[in-house]
Amino acid sequence: MPSETKWLILPVVAAWGLALCLPSVRNAYANGWRCIGRHPVLWKLPAGLTLAYGLFQIGDLLLLHLRIGRIPDTSPILGKVPPEPVQIALAAMLPASEWLAAALNCLVATFPLSVFCGVLFLTNYRGLTGELAYVLSKQFGSWAWLFLIAIASCALASVIKPITLILLPEMAQILSTRELVLISSITNALSFAFEYLLGTCFQVYLVLIAYGWVRGLNFRRKLILHFAVRRMGFVLKWAAVIILGTFALIHLPLFAEAWVTGDPASWSTFAVAEALARPALAGIMLALATVQIRLTLHNDSLRGAILEHGRFLKRHAFRFLVFLLAALALFFLLQALQQAGSAWLVVDLWRYSWAILFQILSACSVGWILAAFVCFYKSCVDSAHSIQF
Repeated sequence: MPSETKWLILPVVAAWGLALCLPSVRNAYANGWRCIGRHPVLWKLPAGLTLAYGLFQIGDLLLLHLRIGRIPDTSPILGKVPPEPVQIALAAMLPASEWLAAALNCLVATFPLSVFCGVLFLTNYRGLTGELAYVLSKQFGSWAWLFLIAIASCALASVIKPITLILLPEMAQILSTRELVLISSITNALSFAFEYLLGTCFQVYLVLIAYGWVRGLNFRRKLILHFAVRRMGFVLKWAAVIILGTFALIHLPLFAEAWVTGDPASWSTFAVAEALARPALAGIMLALATVQIRLTLHNDSLRGAILEHGRFLKRHAFRFLVFLLAALALFFLLQALQQAGSAWLVVDLWRYSWAILFQILSACSVGWILAAFVCFYKSCVDSAHSIQF
């Protein structure tokens, strides 16, 4: 094994070795494993969402080849020069951090399932929209209708989004470049907001399932979904912070350039926005990692949850850091393998398939990390004022 590879593997081994030496962290991961064994939905839901998104990506690739009259290459061709381990590590670090931040905040990408969920939201499927409206009215008073209209607009954009993607060549013949870019930018931004809220709702749903397992409660998972919607009245505050941050750091700069020039944002603007926004957003979510679970399990304000997070770090900072490092090491290893295969594979179809495989493995790991996080948090925090099912 090359020396560079050994130095990349050593931090992963060290992180897990340290985690296994701390009883609280070791027990949290062991209990998280038992939890996903009892409730497989904890890993099946993230894996299913990731698989759906991956299949959409492959279908979009095949549709593109079909429209330009080309047969996609399926020959298993490898690159002549294997990727450098250092380059792989650098490329894997940011996605690994984002996967960890997602495990503690918003699971995985919900598109294209968000399209069907948008229709269900607009049609008040099983009264879930009405229940959300009731919760928002209790939390925000007359402002609740403004929030509900905004969420409904985002749900409508999520339904329109695949139509704009599939019919993009036909729309280009009808609309000017400026109009097409502006419509696409607005639709993408609004649909992102609904996709993030949907992912947050799924995450709250899984947190409640894991929390019920930790407390030894008997419950029906169908009813937990309704309960998760009710808890969204509290979690919505934190989700809105992340959504607005994403708008400000990514969507707004791209939209501003498209508005001024009338053309799609340049690659340099997109690269700068991505380079600044992705680390910033992942860093914020990891720096305030217990805020969302606090809002889920306690009836706190956003300010109160942030203050409680500070107190949590004062008491359990070292153990929590070890917990996060072990999870980050797992995601780093999976992302490094994904980056290595993607760099070595030449054909798009095989590169997409390889990436989807490791995205699904990462999504399964998200379920384990989330369950372990609930177990760890529950063992550290006094639950006297926790919510009651």
